[in-house]
Amino acid sequence: MNFNCDLVAELLPWYLNGTLGEGEQGEVRVHLEGCTKCRQALEETRLAWRIFDQHIPSEALVALAWGEAPERLDRDVLDRHLETCPQCAAELEMARMSRRLEEDDRIALFPTPARRETAPSRGWRTAAMAAGLAGIVAAGGWFWTAGRADDLEERLAQASRPVEAAPAPAPEAGGGDRGDRNDRVVAMSAEVERLQRREAELRQQQQEMQDQLERIAAARPAAPVPQINAWIGDLRPIQDVVRGGSSVAEELPANRAASLILGSSHKETHRSHRIEILDAAGKAVWSADGLVPDGETNDFGITLPAGTLKPGIYTIQISTQEDGKRVELESYSVRVR
Repeated sequence: MNFNCDLVAELLPWYLNGTLGEGEQGEVRVHLEGCTKCRQALEETRLAWRIFDQHIPSEALVALAWGEAPERLDRDVLDRHLETCPQCAAELEMARMSRRLEEDDRIALFPTPARRETAPSRGWRTAAMAAGLAGIVAAGGWFWTAGRADDLEERLAQASRPVEAAPAPAPEAGGGDRGDRNDRVVAMSAEVERLQRREAELRQQQQEMQDQLERIAAARPAAPVPQINAWIGDLRPIQDVVRGGSSVAEELPANRAASLILGSSHKETHRSHRIEILDAAGKAVWSADGLVPDGETNDFGITLPAGTLKPGIYTIQISTQEDGKRVELESYSVRVR
């Protein structure tokens, strides 16, 4: 990139506020060291910034409110300042409002002696307006010292000539710089809107995750606790009961935990079995894999918490897999009351 005078003049505002990249900042610095013209433009840019950091004197605002040109102040500079300073623009609007009120014969702002026809009316209006505006500005916290106002007035008067002769008119006139500022404001506003939408999305996701955690917590079974008054029964397979001459189902309490010892007539060598509980219609109401027999007795064990099964007749079946086929091993009949 060729850092000539035109390019450096465009980069001066960003050079002053330190927002250039490290490489561009160094290139502009090197160019300024060897270019008197651009150093002058840099000083003029600094001066313009100091001007826009000041505020317009109250006397000048009163003159503008009455449609007069302030003495020793460049009107273009004042207009550019008003475009970028909400405080001065608000004070000017208050001055104009005070003028309209003062000109309205139906409204008395404060008691005043009768004016003589020979007195210079405009001078009285200006003095009264300045006094009234000073009170309003002071009450609103916008009062600036006379020394600061005089300093601004002097700077504005001095700035009116070199601004027109500046070698880099775009930053001084405020057009290009103001356009860039507007572009940055638009970009920042769009970014703020994007971040706000993203924040809303994250909040919605957070709420959805919170709802999901609450559903998981509600569905999670309660921590196991010791059961008192548990029922313990020893069940024999149905075929053994038939051989013994009794087909009565073992009765289990519905409102108590029940621990069942399921006796087996087979000597099992399988590592895992499947257990199912079927209702009277043969529909499975519960099942699980991984059932293993006791190593010493070859019996199985299962505990039914209170309320697991509704009152009725059920069949407990134990099966295994051999060569990919289901093989039923034992069946037990129970009645829940």
